[in-house]
Amino acid sequence: PGFSVSGDGSLRATTTLDEVTVDGAVDFGVREVAQFSEVLSGVGDLSGELGFEIRQAAGDTRVTRLEVTLAGVAPVMKARLLQGIEFARDTEELRVAEPLKPVIECELLGLPLSWLQPQIAPWVVNARPIEGNLVGMVTPQGIRMMTLSPLRIEGAALADGGTAYVDDIDIEIDLGSEFTNEGWQVELGRLEMMTATGTLLNLQARAGRLQRDGDVVKVVGKLEANLAAMGEWPGLSAIAALQQGILHAEFGLGMEDRLSVATAVTLRDLVGPTGQVLPEVSLDGRMDWKANGSLELHLPIEISAGKQTSEMTFNFRAQPDQEGWQVEGSLVGRRVHAEDLQALGDLMNRPETITAWNAHRGADVNGYSLVKSSPRQPLWHGIQGSFQTAISEVILADSPGLSRLQGKVLIEPERVVLESFTV
Repeated sequence: PGFSVSGDGSLRATTTLDEVTVDGAVDFGVREVAQFSEVLSGVGDLSGELGFEIRQAAGDTRVTRLEVTLAGVAPVMKARLLQGIEFARDTEELRVAEPLKPVIECELLGLPLSWLQPQIAPWVVNARPIEGNLVGMVTPQGIRMMTLSPLRIEGAALADGGTAYVDDIDIEIDLGSEFTNEGWQVELGRLEMMTATGTLLNLQARAGRLQRDGDVVKVVGKLEANLAAMGEWPGLSAIAALQQGILHAEFGLGMEDRLSVATAVTLRDLVGPTGQVLPEVSLDGRMDWKANGSLELHLPIEISAGKQTSEMTFNFRAQPDQEGWQVEGSLVGRRVHAEDLQALGDLMNRPETITAWNAHRGADVNGYSLVKSSPRQPLWHGIQGSFQTAISEVILADSPGLSRLQGKVLIEPERVVLESFTV
């Protein structure tokens, strides 16, 4: 790539070179940065300024001035050292005069999201440049970075294949990170997605990897979302008819010899399209994805409306093999109120919901795929196994209930067989 560098400075040293001081200012420019790497293909041309003063004495290095500015088509960022820092070679220490105060400040003046575009292709992202302010501190344990003012992204849009998944969304992010000899931790204090009408989603999370925990990567967090507002997003058309609804979730994730996810999800304050109050849904489960590719899921489900409660547990196990997947599943429960399931099911089967979903997946208004399917390959191609159900009591609103409902379905290469059904 073409480049230019110009600057001036000074070099001062003792005759024995025990002490050396260098300071200066440099202007630089780089054209077509993408030639360095495909990762940088969205960057274009860069220019900037660097100012510095560094002193080397008795094996220790002291930086007393460091200022950097960076620009693309427009100014992108500027960073500066707020107090001097010293690196001690013999003890491997990083020292500052005032440990309780920030050491470095970085101001994002307008980081273009187009710089990130190659990393998320074929997805397309568009928004006004990212703005915000971060500071860094030296702690007894290591180095800590945090936002001084939130990172802000305005007018964000995300699309794939001509379909917009997010449009005209404002995002604010508060975060912090710490790096020590024991490991690292990143804390997302707040990720809030907003529109002109209010908050859509609020996420808080913390991730880290520490030696005392066996170098296991752990993630914990919680999320709250406005389901009624999010129903306008493609792929969430099933909840588009909600007048009101809140999703609250708490989750934990661990990565060692397997990926383990534990989560507790609640759907509450649900109000349907005609103003009817819908049941509250609670999910409290765990998923394990093992190194051999197998998957296990345990998901207790509770649906409550007033004083009545439906309780079920969904279990699922999948094992990859040469021909696809071997699966086993079950749905068991002590008591199920049919009217509560029907109320939630009606939300999914509304005509406008079906039409929106068909349009999203490439089908015409009658629900038939525009792509001709092959009659030689069933929908469950590559999946074999069984699914069983056992419900002790099914309560019907206006008729006698059912008891001891049991059934078993076999999934074979060319057919699905209802092997047994009793009630």
